[in-house]
Amino acid sequence: MKSDADKLDLVIKEYCGSLGIKIDDMNSKDASEIMFPENINALNAIRDIFDEFGIILKEDLDKSIYIAAIKAGIFDANEAIVIALIDQHKCSIAAYAKEGLIKQSTSKRAIEKIKKASCRYTNLEI
Repeated sequence: MKSDADKLDLVIKEYCGSLGIKIDDMNSKDASEIMFPENINALNAIRDIFDEFGIILKEDLDKSIYIAAIKAGIFDANEAIVIALIDQHKCSIAAYAKEGLIKQSTSKRAIEKIKKASCRYTNLEI
């Protein structure tokens, strides 16, 4: 059985070509998981969060996948590609970013931004 990280890697490899994303160029990766309460539609919550902080690049409701470009890093100066794979109330997220000479922890900051925004749905503190 594949882990969530393996599933996220497969998702980005499947969609990156059609979206014009060169995943091999990205040298920063981070992943996390968010659990939503049963009374919250996780797909809608993630869509709203992605729409608030970035641009939704791909929405595949049949496979419960969202891919977005989210500004993160120092002063939101860099962009991360964030993938969300939703399974009922569990949302696995991974962020990929290309770092320059000055490392900005872009993928980590993008994940933190999404997790913080998800608090309004989960009632949890980050």
